[in-house]
Amino acid sequence: HHDLGCLGSAFNKSAMRRKILVLKGMGVNAIRTSHNMPARGLMELADEMGIMIDSEAFDMWRRSKTEFDYARFFDEDCESDVSAWVRRDRNHPSVIMWSIGNEIYDCHADEDAPRTTAMLKSFVEAADYMHNAPVTHGSNFMAWEGAQKCTEELDAAGYNYGERLYDEHHAKHPGWKIYGSETSSTVQSRGIYHFPMNVSVMADDDEQCSCLGNCTTSWGAENVEYVIKAERDHDFSAGQFLWSGFDYIGEPTPYHTKNSYFGQIDTAGFPKDTYYIFKAEWTDAKKVPFVHVFPYWDFNEGQLVDIRVASNGAEVELIVNGETQGRKKIDHEHGQVLCPAWQVPYHRGYIEAVAYDADGGEIARERRNSFGEVAEIRWHRSVQGRIAFFEIYGIDAEGNEVENADTEVCVKTVGGELLGLDNGDSTDFDQYKSNTRKLFGNRLLAVVKADDGCPVEDVSVIVEQTQNVPVRKLEIVSHGGQKFYPGNDTIDVEAKILPENASYNDVIWLAVNDYAVKTNLAEIESDGGKCRVHAKGDGSFRLRCMTKNGTDKYKCISTLEFTAEGLGTAYFNPYEFIAGSSYTDSKGNIGNGNEKGVATSREEESYIGYENLDFGDFGSDEITLPIFTLDSREYVLQIWEGRPGDKGSELLCDGRYCKPSIWNVYQPETYKLKRRVRGVTSIYFTADDKYHIKGFSFAAPDKAFAKVDATENSRIYGDTFTIEEDAINSIGNNVTIEFDDMDFGSRTASRLTICGKAPTGNNSIHLLVGSPDGKDAEKTLLEFTQSSEYVEKTFDVGCITGNRRIGFVFLPGSNFDFKWFRFE
Repeated sequence: HHDLGCLGSAFNKSAMRRKILVLKGMGVNAIRTSHNMPARGLMELADEMGIMIDSEAFDMWRRSKTEFDYARFFDEDCESDVSAWVRRDRNHPSVIMWSIGNEIYDCHADEDAPRTTAMLKSFVEAADYMHNAPVTHGSNFMAWEGAQKCTEELDAAGYNYGERLYDEHHAKHPGWKIYGSETSSTVQSRGIYHFPMNVSVMADDDEQCSCLGNCTTSWGAENVEYVIKAERDHDFSAGQFLWSGFDYIGEPTPYHTKNSYFGQIDTAGFPKDTYYIFKAEWTDAKKVPFVHVFPYWDFNEGQLVDIRVASNGAEVELIVNGETQGRKKIDHEHGQVLCPAWQVPYHRGYIEAVAYDADGGEIARERRNSFGEVAEIRWHRSVQGRIAFFEIYGIDAEGNEVENADTEVCVKTVGGELLGLDNGDSTDFDQYKSNTRKLFGNRLLAVVKADDGCPVEDVSVIVEQTQNVPVRKLEIVSHGGQKFYPGNDTIDVEAKILPENASYNDVIWLAVNDYAVKTNLAEIESDGGKCRVHAKGDGSFRLRCMTKNGTDKYKCISTLEFTAEGLGTAYFNPYEFIAGSSYTDSKGNIGNGNEKGVATSREEESYIGYENLDFGDFGSDEITLPIFTLDSREYVLQIWEGRPGDKGSELLCDGRYCKPSIWNVYQPETYKLKRRVRGVTSIYFTADDKYHIKGFSFAAPDKAFAKVDATENSRIYGDTFTIEEDAINSIGNNVTIEFDDMDFGSRTASRLTICGKAPTGNNSIHLLVGSPDGKDAEKTLLEFTQSSEYVEKTFDVGCITGNRRIGFVFLPGSNFDFKWFRFE
């Protein structure tokens, strides 16, 4: 099944026929239109081509979703509009359901929504008086009572992203006809692969979503297999409509591009790899056997690559450069793994997948070769009506498809008018009506309308490469291997820019973790295409090389894995921004978000933890978090030191977040903790509902001008002293207390306030102001007169600047209780 996405105001029957043919190749047999009355031509094609239609009318009722939407006209026009819609299409045999709304907020929030539901249903039934199709809706509010009461008025219950509710609701309402009205919302970019596959990141620095299945939205399914199994394993469910079949302009997810990534097919009509995962479950191997292996085979030597194989066969085998990697069975009826995966190091050559039937007989085979640079541009043509569709691609000198080609070409037509070019790249803002465009994933679609008098079969195109040559690949070569150890903590690496005549040579190097976030495990010195990597601690990281290809965004990303052992622990700096996706511990159904953030669980308690944070000996008590919420109500956000519930953990802030929600926009909120967090420790955030955290950073300590407790010293030594909870008491002869990292910078401190008590007489104290290592200290004598209670005394101390070690030396005869000090 397939949710068509937005049709737009214009309708071309030939183009829609091509789209439906592509869908049928995936095994689709039904389309849910969204979220308005469908075009007449679509209904005619559905009848002709054997596609069932869930015909949908509204995206809102009385409660608006945007300022100028249909809610303005609902009360006045809904009856006449429903009547016109149903009367027009009621005799189409393709119609299997009438949907009176999608994600209608009235059904969740308004007490009279069941009456409105019943009213709209009566309008449908008055026009469809033969009851040719049942009345339904698609709701994302089915977990709540309001939507359930509305569903009682309908003939079928449509669930948007509600598979988790099926069992409970079927038991409670055995008469409900349940189906998935909107499922999936996984995001993927055709021909883009981000490793490793087992780590989920919505979008990388190239604003693309990996087609391995490791990019998810916060509301959608965890992967394609989840929605397949959710419907397969519930016999009472009628099926599902995926959001979506094709990518479409608008609703960009990730947010800052031009169109959605939800489709199993891109905007140009080229299938993504997920297309074949659904095809494996929705087609018959006895009629149309197939196997599909991905990704393409062109990476860095030695790089670990996740390989997946989709097939409607009973068993698949992976062969890499002539060596079998073993066979894996696929139990399509009951199995949990529907698209088997392997992880192997890349070596130039080929990968090949073989599919077998239940008896072990081969039924399909597919091979993907390594390739070189584009040597020739070719095209395939298909025809629908008076429209010719040209699929343009590049091959290398040996005839292999250059599967990651981004070659820029100019297209000229023969016998027709060029209607537009599209490469399916959601990040490409080049004009569709131009005659020049880049290939994306080695594909470009040219749509040509035949001239009057010219047979469409005679329409042709002339395709030539332009002088603009984008970087296709950054080939990373490590001259010192990929392992760091004591005595070998530095490795030199270089990147080869391909093709060699590329128009751009700007590259940037980063060391990142599996979430594509800058890591603390390595530092990089770079000089153009070369860099030197210094390992800082034990663990694994990925060296990344990127280029923008003449744009303002990264367009080509290359990575290579490295490991370090025996170098010790590298700690995170909490005073630098730490991305939400860098969490090291969690509880609940944690998801990812835009811009490498993280999302807490919905409708359950959850926590996210960040370990090995080094706050230093002074620490910080102020944290800032950019947060995004789906609505504007108040959210609870607790901040803990240590894992909540563990012995020794402590609640530092019982915070609240309540700002007007701006879709997909993080808004910073700052919280004051009840005390400073010091040393190496962990910070946890707990939540009782879903919100998004982009990350966090602590306010950098301004220790030099802060109130510093005596107990926060770097070291203390001497004859006699007693360390209490909030003071150092009974300080006697020749005791020295030192404080490191007192960095005054370019500012000047001239006064010092000391809070203390001298119960038995005056105390003489030497103030030492030295270099960071304590050398060349200058002495200033401070006389603290007798006091029976804690008092604050201020002294002139000259001019102190720069990074200093501060010391207090208590001279013979001292008896002093020391609470805190502060420079001004």
